[in-house]
Amino acid sequence: MLSILRKRKTDKKSASNPTAPVSTIKTKKKARNKKQRQEVSEKHKTIVFAATSNLEKAIQRTKEKVAMIAQEHREQNRKFRDREFDLFVNPMDCLYSLAKTPYNHTGVRRVSKIFKNPQFFIDGVEPNDIKQGSIGDCWFVASLAVITNIPKLIETICVARDEDIGVYGFIFFKDGDWVSTVIDDQLFVNGKDSKDCWKLTFAECSNENETWLPLIEKAYAKIHGDYESISGGYIGQGIEDLTGGVYTAIFISDILDKDRFWNEELKKVNVDVLFACHRYTDNNIDSKGIMSNHSYSILRVAEIENGIKLILIRNPWGKSEWTGAWSDGSKEWTSERMKLLNHRFGDDGAFWMTYEDFLEYWDEIDKCRLFNSSWTVYSTWINYNVVPRSQGKFILTVPEESELVIVLQQPDDRYFSDLPKFEYQLSFRIYEKGNSVYLIRSRLTVPYGPRSINHEVKLPAGTYEIVPRLYREPIIEVEEHTEPDDPANEQISPEMEELKLISKMRKLNRAKGLADGRDLNDDTDDEEEEREVEDEWEISLGLRVYSKNVGLTLEGDPGEFPDREDAKKDDEKKDDADPEVDTRATEDNIGGEKNEDEEYA
Repeated sequence: MLSILRKRKTDKKSASNPTAPVSTIKTKKKARNKKQRQEVSEKHKTIVFAATSNLEKAIQRTKEKVAMIAQEHREQNRKFRDREFDLFVNPMDCLYSLAKTPYNHTGVRRVSKIFKNPQFFIDGVEPNDIKQGSIGDCWFVASLAVITNIPKLIETICVARDEDIGVYGFIFFKDGDWVSTVIDDQLFVNGKDSKDCWKLTFAECSNENETWLPLIEKAYAKIHGDYESISGGYIGQGIEDLTGGVYTAIFISDILDKDRFWNEELKKVNVDVLFACHRYTDNNIDSKGIMSNHSYSILRVAEIENGIKLILIRNPWGKSEWTGAWSDGSKEWTSERMKLLNHRFGDDGAFWMTYEDFLEYWDEIDKCRLFNSSWTVYSTWINYNVVPRSQGKFILTVPEESELVIVLQQPDDRYFSDLPKFEYQLSFRIYEKGNSVYLIRSRLTVPYGPRSINHEVKLPAGTYEIVPRLYREPIIEVEEHTEPDDPANEQISPEMEELKLISKMRKLNRAKGLADGRDLNDDTDDEEEEREVEDEWEISLGLRVYSKNVGLTLEGDPGEFPDREDAKKDDEKKDDADPEVDTRATEDNIGGEKNEDEEYA
């Protein structure tokens, strides 16, 4: 099962994949979409980024850095060149981590040389603006399409910019807090088209003069090391990184009451929840145009006459659609229904399908809960060891009864994709302080190791210990077929190995600077502080707690670095104290009968 699911994370998109043609009715379509955005904007006035303690700092730091760079370069009569992520000087460093997938490009050009009349935004943003490029980041591009349904949200990800100087500052939610990064306006290109216009190698907007998409993709690649590192992933994680929300993966076959799921969850799309969907390979069922191992955005839901439930979905390629009932040109469409749903035929990647077909043809839904300005996020990290297990825990003090969303997470490993690693399945238990019987246990979502696991709960005033429970297994990589002339098959010289090591160190240093926004562009001369050599812990674990109540305190306690024999004895004692049934489980205390699939002993 794990080997099948792993295909999703290694989703690749070749350079030959088609992109959407420019619409012949673009003006009318833009007007309709603009009107629709205005109609729904009233619902979303309170939707903002999750408010961590570092959000305002990250925004302010980014604004100050962009302003400083713009002033210095204007005085020098120069455009900004990003020393940390220079596509022209270090193209291989910016493109590859493992160099498993060669990307065809013919060079690097600045925005002013690529676009005839470049503008960052043109008439706002919408899903049809977005076209995936030659990298397999459909999951990230689809997540951008999803959040365009929340008016003005994506515009605020770019905190500051000076388009003349070519400097852009972005914020992203990474490893439980907001980080900032600054890029220049150099982009990879891949020759010219029939109109003598440069073609972008990676993502591009449908409007030939709009620039926000390739630049935000570049910034996202930078904070993860390179473009190759963002190839393959989970769309819910992309939404998390763009909003600070909380992502949960749901297998459609696990939904108990389908009508309840529609009414209580799907109908909230674009209010305080965002959704996407995914289909795995199944050779026994005709997919009717839906691509396997590829992420799609859920844009809208609607319920029309006779109780017909419909879902609007979009392929991030901007092309290739569903061909079943309610597809473009099908018999279900009437002029009244097209007007009601504001739909027009055309291969733009967006299509409607019934809820029944949706449940039949899709395998997984990615759900990301958003938080308005009334929520605050508390977070901290500890070192942790799985074998032998350490006694690390988080201590949460709640001053009054509170509704909480608790998230246990491991670090994003994209920076370290070339290191051998285990796959960790996350779980946690909540204990009242001083009580050896757990009060609540997190629910296992899907049988693979996600970046995080979350649980919503209401807790009375008190102090609680949140204890991680991890299970690990080695990752077995499936060898992919490669062509004889594939550069990945060539013998690597000692010189190339040295260059790869230097590149790796550059990226590690860049990762260290994300937390405070520092990089080579700051020209700092601070010496590296000497650090004590610590015990080699196996993994870092973070905990985020979302709450509407202020005054919570959250502390991390890693405990002693574990001695193998002592840790084994403590583990056995803890397991003996856990009951087969949590007799105190209530509506808000989801513990209930022990599920052996959730037991990570």
